[in-house]
Amino acid sequence: MNQHDIKAQFARGRGINLDQAEVVADHLYDWQPYAAAGQTELAFFTEPVNSGTSTFDATQKKTYEDTNLEQAGQMPRGEAFLIEYVALRFVPGVDPVQETVAAAAAAVATNPAANDSAAFWEQGYLDMRLANKPQVLLGPLSNFPPPQRFDLHVGGTVSVNQAAAADAAYQLEGSYLTPVGRLFKLQEPGLTLEYAINFKFSLKWSKAVPMPSATAGRVQAILIGTRMRAQQ
Repeated sequence: MNQHDIKAQFARGRGINLDQAEVVADHLYDWQPYAAAGQTELAFFTEPVNSGTSTFDATQKKTYEDTNLEQAGQMPRGEAFLIEYVALRFVPGVDPVQETVAAAAAAVATNPAANDSAAFWEQGYLDMRLANKPQVLLGPLSNFPPPQRFDLHVGGTVSVNQAAAADAAYQLEGSYLTPVGRLFKLQEPGLTLEYAINFKFSLKWSKAVPMPSATAGRVQAILIGTRMRAQQ
């Protein structure tokens, strides 16, 4: 078999074809923990799947529940991603539905989930860079509402009046807060992430913003756009 025939066989047997590409609508995403005491920077897309520590289970490495990034800070060979929209999702570490039973006094609504959300969304800014060139420098973080959100409708109070020492109140209340608005759209035609070109996505604060509930939360960075990859 001559050299030309061998090359032709290799070409026919390729699992991917770098000379042709397919495009699909897709998302890049990454979850990171938000410390109860806050921090001054939170970096995303620095650890690909099967590395680091899972945000959902500290005994495991990152899974596809945490991120779908295959290579730290850049696209894998044979792929590119056109970012069209940027979004964030914040999940408080406290249950948005609170149940309280208090003796001799009415329960007081504290709205811990909404308070934590307000502290997160009302401060900070996004610093997104490609090859260390700033692409987005914008705050507060409420400029980047999530594509989906929870709607929570809950409330009610029942009081029982007996002897003064036995008075009691039962309260069920719920709270959830998230910004509502259009997805943040990058200027046309968007921003292309390519193999071997690093990108950085960081949330920054001038000083740490602690959670009012003193409970750690979670943050998801979401890049919405189109993935181009070598044809399979």
